[in-house]
Amino acid sequence: MSAVEELKNILSNLKTEQNIEICAVISRNGIPLAYELPKGVHIDAFSTLSATILGASEVIYSGLGKSSPDRVMIEANGTSYIATGVGPKALLVAMSPSDTTALASNITKAAEQIKEVLAHGK
Repeated sequence: MSAVEELKNILSNLKTEQNIEICAVISRNGIPLAYELPKGVHIDAFSTLSATILGASEVIYSGLGKSSPDRVMIEANGTSYIATGVGPKALLVAMSPSDTTALASNITKAAEQIKEVLAHGK
């Protein structure tokens, strides 16, 4: 099985098991690597903007002399968004009707699996 197929498998399981509406593995420069999105979502815009959100947060923290954030979480009208690094070159992004604490908990295992796939896929 290719690395992309493994990533798609992890995302499919995450979406099915954890009540997640959108999930994607994206390169740090915004290129989609694997994703599970509903129809009508433009993956290129979603990927680019998600990478920008995490990257901007890292710049803010760095400028303040702080360690880079592990994740960025946003809550809006009953939907939560999280972007978390999964190695030096990629991030995992998810959206769910769960609150951010539940969403963060739900994606932890998937993030570790994705890190492993990306580390071996080099």
